[in-house]
Amino acid sequence: MKKNIISLFTIILLTTPTVFAFNDVLSNHNYSDAIEFIKSENIVQGYPDGSFKPDNTINRAELLKIIIGAKYSTIEEIFNNNCFKDVQKDQWYTKYICFAKDKNIVSGYPDGSFKPEQNVNFVEAMKIAMKAYNISFNENSDPWYKDLVNKSSESNLIPLEIAAFDLNISRGQMTDIITRLIKSQNGTLETYLDNAKNIRQTFEDIQNGNNNLINFINRHKAPITFTKEGCNQNHFNASLIYLHKNSDNLDEIIPKLKTERTRMISAFAEATQGLAKLDVATEIFTINVDTNDIADNYYDKNLNWTEKDIDRQKVTKIFYQTHKDDYDFLIILKSFETLTKSSNYVPILEITNGIGMPPINETAYYGSQGKLKGFLISGITENISRLILHELSHQWGCYVGDPFSRGKNNAQIEICDTRAHILYVGSPFPTFTPLGANHWSSNGDGTYRIDNNYEISSYRYHPFTLYFMGLLPKEEYSTKYPIYDRGILGEEEDKSENATLYKELSVNDIIAVEGERTCE
Repeated sequence: MKKNIISLFTIILLTTPTVFAFNDVLSNHNYSDAIEFIKSENIVQGYPDGSFKPDNTINRAELLKIIIGAKYSTIEEIFNNNCFKDVQKDQWYTKYICFAKDKNIVSGYPDGSFKPEQNVNFVEAMKIAMKAYNISFNENSDPWYKDLVNKSSESNLIPLEIAAFDLNISRGQMTDIITRLIKSQNGTLETYLDNAKNIRQTFEDIQNGNNNLINFINRHKAPITFTKEGCNQNHFNASLIYLHKNSDNLDEIIPKLKTERTRMISAFAEATQGLAKLDVATEIFTINVDTNDIADNYYDKNLNWTEKDIDRQKVTKIFYQTHKDDYDFLIILKSFETLTKSSNYVPILEITNGIGMPPINETAYYGSQGKLKGFLISGITENISRLILHELSHQWGCYVGDPFSRGKNNAQIEICDTRAHILYVGSPFPTFTPLGANHWSSNGDGTYRIDNNYEISSYRYHPFTLYFMGLLPKEEYSTKYPIYDRGILGEEEDKSENATLYKELSVNDIIAVEGERTCE
């Protein structure tokens, strides 16, 4: 267990990881031990192509198959017409679902359905697993899952990276839960957990968005000193500002934003490999746009007044009337549409050379005394924390001069969305990065295709971004990363999905063009 936890956050692997029971589960995967164990116990077989897809979410039918397969060596095929109205006799999962209902492991929904293809969140999965293993808990606690989580924590059954009750768990996380249950009952749990045996993910940890996996890693590597000032800063403060109208139901929205706040903190720590932290103020500062004039007018091409947008300067100055200048970032969220419909980031202060951006300081214009680095504006979406990762990373250099682009010395590799005319930065992870670098897979004929795992539960910053932030260890400056070429037709890129490998670049190549990363 220890070797997997530590290697999860290794930014660059210097050796080739070993392939385990499935062709997409390497020895450095956080749950490789758990996946290897349940495969050896014949609990799972994986997919026909030899993969397991450990980072995919898991649905209710898949969950039950794993749990029932782990608990029972054989099962009766109970095909009851009244099992559940949406579970048909000819489906692969029917015997598992109906057997589980017969054993009172599941009861379904009030409308008589089971929803076999619906993704499972953490507390739902934990409830089914605990019932299957006959571990009692009080379902009448407030909230209903509080005693469930407390009992699970007492027995150390919760994966350390679970940081939200409603997190849709991955297949890998589910194997960890099942492995913990099995080994807890046969007395080998401490051996499985190794160095992590004394760390438990508690109800309060999850409620507060604490990712104890990151905490564990930080305790088992050289300690990180978090600094709050300068271009080598790795400790940031942010505040949430909610723009609302009189008609908004704040009693419903504010609790949701507080939940998202904890996810932002955890997501930023994971995106930066635990090398930086983001503190987000617990207070949600609200501005009523019906009683505060924060609108800015725009002319259309005929010089007629058109839609209104948000005057960002007005918003920040209202904020600073009642708040100290203590924040690096202001995160402005709104529930109504404006002229700027998508999220956007505005850099205010950047004093770093060598990241492909000129220094900037517009803090005074926005009412800051030299602290505010930038702010973003966005509507409220289902994945605010991921959106925050994307927008905040615009602070640290979107562009790197690229003399390698077919002699076009003024061309750019755009790390923001991976596009540089026709060139694309590849993600070293199974899915895209927050700034949009895609994961590419070989077609076997010298071409490559985009092959993102869109269902992965989280994703991390590209090492180039970590370098721009001043976080990447120097020993990893020489590691090469692929750049892909989709070809060029005149001034337009080839829109086909395939690309060829253009070349591989390292941070040292960036430094050769932009110079060393230094503070102005």
